[in-house]
Amino acid sequence: MPQTPIPRTAIVLLMVVGLVLLTAVAAFAALAALVALMGDVAGWRGLACVAVGLGGLFLVDLVCLVFALAWNAVSEPEDPRDEG
Repeated sequence: MPQTPIPRTAIVLLMVVGLVLLTAVAAFAALAALVALMGDVAGWRGLACVAVGLGGLFLVDLVCLVFALAWNAVSEPEDPRDEG
């Protein structure tokens, strides 16, 4: 039973979203640290929660990317020339 591979555009989209999320997590974490140094506890907590939420989204994106790549690796037809 042939399996259809996941399109390359979806994998590229997952990679781009992962890079954007990773950059956003770093930016919000740095901004939260800066706000904490200025003494704003409420701002620090809010920015830290946003950074943690974006980190969770990054992990979900990373798991989806790994499963998409694994699906494509499994759905490739086997080449009998590789066995010899």
